[in-house]
Amino acid sequence: MSASASRGMEQPAGKTLLTLPAPLSEESFRRALVELPTSDRLAAESCYQCYQGDTFSAEEFLSHIRSLAPQSPTLFALLYPTQGPTHLHIPAHAPAQPLPEGPAAPSPDTHVAHVERAMAAVVVKTEASVGA
Repeated sequence: MSASASRGMEQPAGKTLLTLPAPLSEESFRRALVELPTSDRLAAESCYQCYQGDTFSAEEFLSHIRSLAPQSPTLFALLYPTQGPTHLHIPAHAPAQPLPEGPAAPSPDTHVAHVERAMAAVVVKTEASVGA
């Protein structure tokens, strides 16, 4: 395991660590930290620290960890055992889809005109509320 993946599992000075709520174990949580993308790993580590510091309840901790389960085969298997691996979706970077061509192609002016109309409406509403 990398040093960064275990950083979030450090024990606060002078404090006994709380047991992770079921079905998590320290081993499974450490494995999940390694599997998670960096941003999700950092979020999970922060959540763990909040749980250990009594800022998060066990329910709040598990709720956040459940939101990360699709990013980690370990978490998904623990938290959604009846759904099996066919429901696991680990996002991959999909190739860019080409824009439609011909008459179906969006005009660049269409987007610009839409944004300009929306901004004009905001200005009108702002002027009306300031003048009122």
